[in-house]
Amino acid sequence: MEQENVNEESVPSSAYADEWKWLLGTIKRPAPESADNAPRRVYSVAVVLSLLLGWTGLDRFYLGKIGTGILKMITLGGLFIWWLIDLYLLVGGKPKDVNGVPLEGSENKETLTYLILTVFGAGLGVHYLYLGFRRLCFTRLGVSLLYYASFFWYNSNPFRHPTGSGIFFWPLLLIVILWQLLDLYLVITGRIRTDAEGEALVRPKRRYQSVCLLLAIMGGFFGMDRFYLGHRVLGILKIFTLGGLLMWYLLDIVLAILNVHKDSEGQALLQE
Repeated sequence: MEQENVNEESVPSSAYADEWKWLLGTIKRPAPESADNAPRRVYSVAVVLSLLLGWTGLDRFYLGKIGTGILKMITLGGLFIWWLIDLYLLVGGKPKDVNGVPLEGSENKETLTYLILTVFGAGLGVHYLYLGFRRLCFTRLGVSLLYYASFFWYNSNPFRHPTGSGIFFWPLLLIVILWQLLDLYLVITGRIRTDAEGEALVRPKRRYQSVCLLLAIMGGFFGMDRFYLGHRVLGILKIFTLGGLLMWYLLDIVLAILNVHKDSEGQALLQE
Protein backbone atom coordinates (compact mmCIF):
# COMPACT_ATOMS: atom_id res chain seq x y z
CA MET A 1 0.00 0.00 0.00
CA GLU A 2 2.80 2.39 0.86
CA GLN A 3 4.46 1.66 -2.49
CA GLU A 4 1.20 2.44 -4.30
CA ASN A 5 0.87 5.75 -2.44
CA VAL A 6 4.39 6.69 -3.40
CA ASN A 7 3.63 5.98 -7.03
CA GLU A 8 0.40 7.97 -6.91
CA GLU A 9 2.15 10.98 -5.41
CA SER A 10 4.90 10.88 -8.02
CA VAL A 11 2.49 11.19 -10.93
CA PRO A 12 1.45 14.81 -10.30
CA SER A 13 5.07 15.83 -9.81
CA SER A 14 6.10 14.24 -13.10
CA ALA A 15 3.07 15.67 -14.88
CA TYR A 16 3.84 19.13 -13.49
CA ALA A 17 7.40 18.89 -14.76
CA ASP A 18 6.10 17.79 -18.17
CA GLU A 19 3.78 20.79 -18.30
CA TRP A 20 6.69 23.16 -17.66
CA LYS A 21 8.74 21.35 -20.28
CA TRP A 22 5.91 21.72 -22.78
CA LEU A 23 5.48 25.44 -21.96
CA LEU A 24 9.18 26.26 -22.32
CA GLY A 25 9.39 24.19 -25.48
CA THR A 26 6.48 26.08 -26.98
CA ILE A 27 8.17 29.42 -26.29
CA LYS A 28 11.40 28.28 -27.89
CA ARG A 29 9.79 26.46 -30.81
CA PRO A 30 6.31 27.81 -31.59
CA ALA A 31 4.11 25.54 -33.63
CA PRO A 32 4.34 26.50 -37.32
CA GLU A 33 1.23 27.95 -38.86
CA SER A 34 -0.43 26.12 -41.70
CA ALA A 35 -3.55 26.61 -43.78
CA ASP A 36 -5.47 24.66 -41.14
CA ASN A 37 -4.29 26.33 -37.92
CA ALA A 38 -3.35 29.83 -39.15
CA PRO A 39 -5.46 32.46 -37.33
CA ARG A 40 -7.71 34.79 -39.26
CA ARG A 41 -6.29 38.30 -39.20
CA VAL A 42 -8.59 41.24 -39.86
CA TYR A 43 -7.48 44.48 -41.50
CA SER A 44 -9.58 46.84 -39.38
CA VAL A 45 -8.24 45.29 -36.16
CA ALA A 46 -4.65 45.63 -37.41
CA VAL A 47 -5.23 49.29 -38.32
CA VAL A 48 -6.65 50.17 -34.90
CA LEU A 49 -3.79 48.37 -33.11
CA SER A 50 -1.21 50.10 -35.29
CA LEU A 51 -2.77 53.55 -34.88
CA LEU A 52 -3.41 53.47 -31.13
CA LEU A 53 -0.81 51.00 -29.81
CA GLY A 54 1.71 50.66 -32.60
CA TRP A 55 4.52 51.99 -30.41
CA THR A 56 4.12 48.84 -28.24
CA GLY A 57 4.55 46.50 -31.19
CA LEU A 58 1.09 44.97 -30.73
CA ASP A 59 0.29 45.42 -34.41
CA ARG A 60 3.26 43.22 -35.33
CA PHE A 61 2.35 40.65 -32.68
CA TYR A 62 -1.14 40.54 -34.18
CA LEU A 63 0.27 39.92 -37.66
CA GLY A 64 2.38 37.07 -36.30
CA LYS A 65 5.70 38.94 -36.55
CA ILE A 66 6.85 38.14 -33.02
CA GLY A 67 10.56 38.96 -33.32
CA THR A 68 10.13 42.42 -34.79
CA GLY A 69 7.20 42.99 -32.43
CA ILE A 70 9.46 42.49 -29.42
CA LEU A 71 12.10 44.77 -30.95
CA LYS A 72 9.50 47.41 -31.67
CA MET A 73 8.23 47.20 -28.10
CA ILE A 74 11.59 47.63 -26.38
CA THR A 75 12.49 50.57 -28.64
CA LEU A 76 9.10 52.28 -28.14
CA GLY A 77 8.24 51.91 -31.79
CA GLY A 78 11.75 52.81 -32.90
CA LEU A 79 11.37 56.11 -31.00
CA PHE A 80 7.99 56.45 -32.73
CA ILE A 81 9.55 56.56 -36.22
CA TRP A 82 9.04 52.83 -36.82
CA TRP A 83 5.49 53.21 -35.51
CA LEU A 84 4.75 55.88 -38.14
CA ILE A 85 6.37 53.89 -40.96
CA ASP A 86 4.35 50.77 -40.11
CA LEU A 87 1.15 52.81 -39.87
CA TYR A 88 1.62 54.42 -43.29
CA LEU A 89 2.56 51.09 -44.90
CA LEU A 90 -0.45 49.37 -43.35
CA VAL A 91 -2.95 52.07 -44.30
CA GLY A 92 -1.58 52.90 -47.75
CA GLY A 93 -0.18 49.56 -48.88
CA LYS A 94 -1.32 45.99 -49.39
CA PRO A 95 -0.90 44.52 -45.90
CA LYS A 96 -0.12 40.84 -45.35
CA ASP A 97 0.49 38.74 -42.26
CA VAL A 98 3.58 36.71 -41.41
CA ASN A 99 2.50 33.97 -43.83
CA GLY A 100 2.08 36.39 -46.73
CA VAL A 101 -1.72 36.13 -46.58
CA PRO A 102 -3.64 39.37 -47.29
CA LEU A 103 -5.63 40.65 -44.32
CA GLU A 104 -9.33 40.02 -44.33
CA GLY A 105 -11.28 43.12 -45.35
CA SER A 106 -8.33 44.98 -46.87
CA GLU A 107 -9.91 44.85 -50.32
CA ASN A 108 -12.68 47.27 -49.28
CA LYS A 109 -12.70 50.69 -47.64
CA GLU A 110 -14.96 50.76 -44.60
CA THR A 111 -16.77 53.76 -43.17
CA LEU A 112 -15.88 52.92 -39.56
CA THR A 113 -12.18 52.46 -40.25
CA TYR A 114 -12.18 55.84 -41.99
CA LEU A 115 -13.96 57.37 -38.97
CA ILE A 116 -11.38 55.97 -36.53
CA LEU A 117 -8.46 57.17 -38.66
CA THR A 118 -10.00 60.64 -38.93
CA VAL A 119 -10.58 61.06 -35.19
CA PHE A 120 -7.27 59.65 -33.97
CA GLY A 121 -4.93 60.19 -36.93
CA ALA A 122 -6.09 63.26 -38.83
CA GLY A 123 -2.93 65.15 -37.89
CA LEU A 124 -0.89 62.47 -39.64
CA GLY A 125 -3.08 62.53 -42.74
CA VAL A 126 -3.65 58.77 -42.58
CA HIS A 127 -7.39 59.16 -43.17
CA TYR A 128 -6.61 60.68 -46.58
CA LEU A 129 -4.05 57.97 -47.31
CA TYR A 130 -6.67 55.33 -46.48
CA LEU A 131 -8.90 56.75 -49.22
CA GLY A 132 -6.01 56.98 -51.68
CA PHE A 133 -5.45 60.76 -51.57
CA ARG A 134 -1.68 60.66 -51.10
CA ARG A 135 -1.01 64.34 -51.86
CA LEU A 136 -3.60 65.47 -49.32
CA CYS A 137 -2.11 63.05 -46.81
CA PHE A 138 1.40 64.45 -46.98
CA THR A 139 0.14 68.04 -47.20
CA ARG A 140 -1.76 67.47 -43.94
CA LEU A 141 1.32 65.88 -42.39
CA GLY A 142 3.50 68.80 -43.52
CA VAL A 143 1.13 71.35 -41.99
CA SER A 144 1.17 69.40 -38.70
CA LEU A 145 4.98 69.28 -38.65
CA LEU A 146 5.20 73.03 -39.32
CA TYR A 147 2.71 73.65 -36.53
CA TYR A 148 4.68 71.59 -34.00
CA ALA A 149 7.94 73.27 -35.04
CA SER A 150 6.36 76.71 -34.55
CA PHE A 151 4.84 75.56 -31.23
CA PHE A 152 8.22 74.56 -29.79
CA TRP A 153 9.81 77.75 -31.12
CA TYR A 154 7.04 79.93 -29.68
CA ASN A 155 7.27 78.21 -26.28
CA SER A 156 11.04 77.85 -26.15
CA ASN A 157 10.94 80.78 -23.72
CA PRO A 158 7.47 80.90 -22.10
CA PHE A 159 8.29 84.11 -20.21
CA ARG A 160 9.30 86.00 -23.32
CA HIS A 161 8.29 84.50 -26.63
CA PRO A 162 10.95 84.78 -29.35
CA THR A 163 10.45 87.71 -31.70
CA GLY A 164 8.54 86.74 -34.81
CA SER A 165 7.54 83.29 -33.55
CA GLY A 166 3.91 84.33 -33.12
CA ILE A 167 3.67 85.21 -36.82
CA PHE A 168 3.96 81.52 -37.64
CA PHE A 169 2.44 79.92 -34.54
CA TRP A 170 -1.01 81.52 -34.43
CA PRO A 171 -1.92 81.21 -38.16
CA LEU A 172 -0.75 77.58 -38.18
CA LEU A 173 -2.75 76.85 -35.03
CA LEU A 174 -5.86 78.30 -36.68
CA ILE A 175 -5.29 76.25 -39.84
CA VAL A 176 -4.83 73.02 -37.86
CA ILE A 177 -7.98 73.59 -35.78
CA LEU A 178 -10.17 74.52 -38.76
CA TRP A 179 -8.88 71.61 -40.84
CA GLN A 180 -9.52 69.19 -37.97
CA LEU A 181 -13.05 70.50 -37.50
CA LEU A 182 -13.69 70.22 -41.24
CA ASP A 183 -12.49 66.60 -41.29
CA LEU A 184 -14.64 65.71 -38.29
CA TYR A 185 -17.68 67.41 -39.80
CA LEU A 186 -17.29 65.54 -43.08
CA VAL A 187 -16.85 62.12 -41.47
CA ILE A 188 -19.57 62.46 -38.80
CA THR A 189 -22.16 63.73 -41.28
CA GLY A 190 -21.25 60.96 -43.72
CA ARG A 191 -20.42 63.29 -46.61
CA ILE A 192 -17.34 61.27 -47.57
CA ARG A 193 -18.79 58.28 -49.40
CA THR A 194 -16.16 57.29 -51.98
CA ASP A 195 -12.39 56.84 -52.15
CA ALA A 196 -9.95 58.35 -54.67
CA GLU A 197 -10.99 55.81 -57.33
CA GLY A 198 -14.69 56.48 -56.90
CA GLU A 199 -15.34 53.22 -55.04
CA ALA A 200 -18.06 53.54 -52.42
CA LEU A 201 -17.16 53.13 -48.75
CA VAL A 202 -18.87 50.07 -47.32
CA ARG A 203 -20.41 49.38 -43.97
CA PRO A 204 -18.59 46.65 -42.03
CA LYS A 205 -20.33 43.30 -42.08
CA ARG A 206 -19.35 42.50 -38.49
CA ARG A 207 -17.78 44.41 -35.63
CA TYR A 208 -15.11 43.14 -33.25
CA GLN A 209 -14.81 43.09 -29.47
CA SER A 210 -11.11 43.99 -29.48
CA VAL A 211 -11.71 47.16 -31.51
CA CYS A 212 -14.68 48.14 -29.36
CA LEU A 213 -12.65 47.69 -26.17
CA LEU A 214 -9.71 49.75 -27.45
CA LEU A 215 -12.03 52.55 -28.54
CA ALA A 216 -13.89 52.43 -25.22
CA ILE A 217 -10.62 52.87 -23.31
CA MET A 218 -8.88 55.40 -25.55
CA GLY A 219 -11.84 57.27 -27.03
CA GLY A 220 -14.72 56.54 -24.69
CA PHE A 221 -14.99 60.16 -23.54
CA PHE A 222 -15.74 61.09 -27.16
CA GLY A 223 -18.19 58.23 -27.74
CA MET A 224 -15.93 56.48 -30.25
CA ASP A 225 -16.98 53.02 -29.05
CA ARG A 226 -20.64 53.93 -29.53
CA PHE A 227 -19.98 55.33 -33.01
CA TYR A 228 -18.16 52.09 -33.82
CA LEU A 229 -21.22 50.09 -32.75
CA GLY A 230 -23.41 52.25 -34.97
CA HIS A 231 -25.10 54.02 -32.03
CA ARG A 232 -24.70 57.55 -33.40
CA VAL A 233 -27.20 59.23 -31.06
CA LEU A 234 -25.63 57.62 -27.99
CA GLY A 235 -22.19 58.55 -29.31
CA ILE A 236 -23.14 62.22 -29.63
CA LEU A 237 -24.78 62.17 -26.18
CA LYS A 238 -21.64 60.60 -24.72
CA ILE A 239 -19.51 63.38 -26.25
CA PHE A 240 -21.57 66.19 -24.72
CA THR A 241 -21.64 64.51 -21.28
CA LEU A 242 -17.91 63.62 -21.37
CA GLY A 243 -18.63 59.95 -21.03
CA GLY A 244 -21.54 60.46 -18.67
CA LEU A 245 -19.22 62.20 -16.19
CA LEU A 246 -16.93 59.14 -16.16
CA MET A 247 -19.60 56.64 -15.07
CA TRP A 248 -20.83 55.85 -18.60
CA TYR A 249 -17.22 55.68 -19.78
CA LEU A 250 -16.32 53.07 -17.15
CA LEU A 251 -19.55 51.13 -17.68
CA ASP A 252 -18.93 50.80 -21.42
CA ILE A 253 -15.41 49.49 -20.78
CA VAL A 254 -16.82 46.78 -18.50
CA LEU A 255 -19.51 45.91 -21.06
CA ALA A 256 -16.86 45.65 -23.78
CA ILE A 257 -14.72 43.35 -21.61
CA LEU A 258 -17.71 41.12 -20.91
CA ASN A 259 -18.63 41.31 -24.62
CA VAL A 260 -22.32 41.95 -24.02
CA HIS A 261 -22.48 44.82 -26.51
CA LYS A 262 -24.49 44.49 -29.70
CA ASP A 263 -24.19 46.70 -32.76
CA SER A 264 -26.95 48.79 -34.27
CA GLU A 265 -28.14 45.76 -36.27
CA GLY A 266 -28.48 43.56 -33.18
CA GLN A 267 -25.42 41.44 -33.92
CA ALA A 268 -23.05 40.30 -31.19
CA LEU A 269 -19.42 41.37 -31.49
CA LEU A 270 -16.91 38.87 -32.80
CA GLN A 271 -14.08 37.92 -30.48
CA GLU A 272 -10.96 38.69 -32.51
